[in-house]
Amino acid sequence: MDRLMIDKGTGRLAAAPSWTYLEQRPALESAVVAGLVLAACVFGIHTRFLLSLASIRPANALLLGTLLIRPSANRPLTWLLAALAYGIADALSGSDLAKTVLLNFTNLVGVAAGLAAARLLRFELVSVKRPTDAIALVIIMALAAIGAGMSGALSGIVLFDMDWLSGFALWFA
Repeated sequence: MDRLMIDKGTGRLAAAPSWTYLEQRPALESAVVAGLVLAACVFGIHTRFLLSLASIRPANALLLGTLLIRPSANRPLTWLLAALAYGIADALSGSDLAKTVLLNFTNLVGVAAGLAAARLLRFELVSVKRPTDAIALVIIMALAAIGAGMSGALSGIVLFDMDWLSGFALWFA
């Protein structure tokens, strides 16, 4: 159901677009994005095997997709609250602070790489109408995975004594 608003031109009630409410409240929009990231993180954490990393990590894809769909949400507050959401989810699962910071920095690097790729390709998600738009979306996902893989390779070396290629492959996947 659409929200109602008063049309300034006519003074009559009219249906407001559903996203208008959040667009007019940037802090609330950032908090909603962070809440979604937190929920996705908790879900991903519950896919862990004993003493391992999450088998499914939907939070990164959700954050990247949200920031692509809603460019107005791409603001420092959203990034800060999303980082806190990642950290809160890890803290709730019992991770230590150093591990939490390093792993979540890796997650955010992947999201940032995807956004940078989208900006370089001048990609607008809402206009996926041509075959080249689908190709651009695949390139964005690949570059996000490469960004996460490069950062994850370093995390793997520091946290899990992995070699660089194994760490890259794990986070790229």
